[in-house]
Amino acid sequence: MADRESLVSDEDSNRRRIGGFVKDSRTKTEAKRSDRAPNDFFSRLLGSVDALIPVETAMLRFVLVASLVPVLSFVPVQEEGPTSSLVTLYASDDLLSSFSFSTGTHAARIEDGELILDDTQITFDILDRDCVTYGYVENQLIEIVDLGDPVVEGAEMPSDRSPKPPLSIFHTLFLKDGQVSYRGPIRRTYRFREGQAIFNSLPPERVRCFVPQVGHVYLLRYKIQGVPDDRRMLVKFRVIDYRPGETLTLRWAPLESV
Repeated sequence: MADRESLVSDEDSNRRRIGGFVKDSRTKTEAKRSDRAPNDFFSRLLGSVDALIPVETAMLRFVLVASLVPVLSFVPVQEEGPTSSLVTLYASDDLLSSFSFSTGTHAARIEDGELILDDTQITFDILDRDCVTYGYVENQLIEIVDLGDPVVEGAEMPSDRSPKPPLSIFHTLFLKDGQVSYRGPIRRTYRFREGQAIFNSLPPERVRCFVPQVGHVYLLRYKIQGVPDDRRMLVKFRVIDYRPGETLTLRWAPLESV
């Protein structure tokens, strides 16, 4: 039976904050009053409608403008980088307590009355109580690195219409020239040195486990023995919710190279 080890992450009393910015000395209210440019979009829109429809037909004019507003206002917003996904593992469900990052499914199956985990990389609670377990599949080498809970401070501007709360680096982590990096405000890119540990030599085949920490970001690298090493087999995930003995919810995405 393979040895079991624990992946222990350092617990800081406060979340790490990186990429701080100096705020404008004026209050947001003062800045908005002085700096916000007049929004004449609807004035131009009404002018265009007036050119087509006489002012006398006021009701028709109103209906036309009102019908355009929803189309112009509700534009879907896309996040930077690869789209992330949410997955929940259920400790009490044999088929939903494990997950495969390679297929994006829970991937456990039943054959001849037995639970088969060959296509999964992690399990929750079923092999080690209240823990995430990995490295249990023969010929599959896996390493997981805990990056803690680093966040990027927003660069607040006088023209902002709303606050910019800290953002987890999970959302903008990527590979650049073989270096784990993240993107900050004003289109700046920073190296995240702690993340380079994921490229250390993969450990010998053995079962390991760790207690997930809510908010922490993890990098996972896996390799099938006999298959050439490929850095594309890299995944990032963040613990969104953890209920010991019940559920574990992760947000995850491939660690893309750009």
